[in-house]
Order: sequence, then C-alpha cells, then structure tokens
Amino acid sequence: MERKLSVFLVQVLIVMAMVSSAQTPSPGGGDIDSVPQHHEADASSNLQSARSFEGRVVRTGRQLVLKNSTAHTSYKLDDQKKAREYEGKHVKVTATMDADTSVLHVIDIAESSHPRQ
Repeated sequence: MERKLSVFLVQVLIVMAMVSSAQTPSPGGGDIDSVPQHHEADASSNLQSARSFEGRVVRTGRQLVLKNSTAHTSYKLDDQKKAREYEGKHVKVTATMDADTSVLHVIDIAESSHPRQ
C-alpha cells in the first residue's frame, strides 16, 4: 500500500511540474515559434548616419528647404518649425538624409558664421 501511495505522489508531482512549466512565460516573452522582428533596421536602411549640411534656408512654394548654391543641391527639411527660425540665413544643419526622398531629418540647426555660398 505504501508503494502505491509513493508512486501516486510521484505522478502527482510530475503532473504539477508539467502544468506549472506550461503556465510560466518563456524568457523571450513570446511563443517558441516566434521569430524576433527587426523593424528598426528595415525602417532605417535608407537613412545615412547623421552629418552636417550647409546652405541657406529658403522658401520653395509653401515649404522651407536647405539650398546649397555652390553644390547646386537642395534638400527638403522635415522640421519646418525649426527651419522657420532661420529662413533666409546661412546655416549648418545636422541631420540624417533619406536617400530615397532627399529629405533631411533634422537633428539640429545653427546659424553658420562663415557662409560658403
């Protein structure tokens, strides 16, 4: 009789351990089959590292752009509010550029003391 009770208790403990482990979330926080998603890398694949761009902030239609007359280039500025403060001035813009759209994602704008244009 004691042997049957011991076997029964061992079986109960095994079942309880299995139920407990099934209810405990995995360290990854998802299903075993889930594959981590790396959307950041995909979204930023067209962005370059932050760098400096120099030129004059000018209005083209309803939009302010950074225009470099020497290099014959102009870039759309994503932060129109910040750019508005420097309209008509020579500036140095720290930004990342979306190569597909030529939009500068502005990090900082500062008035340039030495205009090169």
